[in-house]
Amino acid sequence: MKAAEVTEKRTPGRPVGQSSGYEQIIVAAIEQFAALGFEGASMRQIAKEAGLSSATILHHFGSKRELFAVVLKHISESLENNPVLSNPGAAGPDTLQAVVEALVNWVRTHDDFARISMREALDTAERVENAKRWPLKAGMETIHKAFETAMDCQPGNLSGRMLALQVLGASFLFYVGEPVHRLQAGVPDAQWKDEFCRNLVDTALRFAKMDMQK
Repeated sequence: MKAAEVTEKRTPGRPVGQSSGYEQIIVAAIEQFAALGFEGASMRQIAKEAGLSSATILHHFGSKRELFAVVLKHISESLENNPVLSNPGAAGPDTLQAVVEALVNWVRTHDDFARISMREALDTAERVENAKRWPLKAGMETIHKAFETAMDCQPGNLSGRMLALQVLGASFLFYVGEPVHRLQAGVPDAQWKDEFCRNLVDTALRFAKMDMQK
């Protein structure tokens, strides 16, 4: 999702009637964190992009870490509110295909969110150790549970979670680096993204079939 597509809904914890400067900050923060990561983005540049002062950002959030947590919460909520991932339906191949396609399409249509999430996966080991407070936890659980439901995983069976991470990782790598990959492979742009999705669905279905035969 491009930062400009962030909705005007009230973020949890935001006082009713707070100024629209809040949304300006979120939009600018998403763009900066997507492009530069947490360490590379600066509050000064975010303020500049938002057309506000650094003092205004600190008034709303207090620190860059707090602002980043709010951005991650936006990402998590977009996954939690995905109609297919949040309510995949009965287990079976059709459901698994729908879940894979929904996750791939989420990455495909949420470019900034995907970039931030991928950077977070690379840089967040220390924060995930305390996962109860990790802002992406609920969104990731939504993905995992969707795959577990589609594969009818029993307690203790990690196959659904493993497949979810494989699909998510492949999608992140593919779409974030898509222009370079496409040029290297020489595949026409019109076929590239749809073909990737079909191949990933086929791989997931084969994985699930082998898991059921164990």
